[in-house]
Amino acid sequence: KFNPQCVLTVARSGSVLLSLYQADPRPLGVQGPDAALLPVSLFLLEEGALFAGRQTLIEGSQRRVSCATFEARRGCRYRLIASTWAPGIEGGFWVTASGRGASLSPLPLAAPSDGQALAMTPNSGEACPRLLASPHPRPHPHQVGATAEDGCAVM
Repeated sequence: KFNPQCVLTVARSGSVLLSLYQADPRPLGVQGPDAALLPVSLFLLEEGALFAGRQTLIEGSQRRVSCATFEARRGCRYRLIASTWAPGIEGGFWVTASGRGASLSPLPLAAPSDGQALAMTPNSGEACPRLLASPHPRPHPHQVGATAEDGCAVM
């Protein structure tokens, strides 16, 4: 929902080559940890298909270029979703598609609620207020799947 997404369509059925690129910042003088590549995954969903599961095309790649192929059918819409390993982890990348009449169209990002934005803020130091106030050292129900109305972040 909050990860970059696009729709892939093809004019003719056949193999599609997807490439995921990460820029090399070293020519710009960036060194050390800031020059490291992020583990980025690329997922594929067939829109409108009954019981269509998510297919992992590229999993946690830390390369400048990673590629995957899959068989696309004419008339189908495929959703590509790029993701890092955790909320709030961001980095630059781009995706290309090569196939018979392959076309990529970006989808708008959803705006997160205040609680969701807080959960995606690296090193925010914030936690669920109910968790902090709890005298019990047991797992708190708002750690996962809470709503913004609860004053907690949705994970």
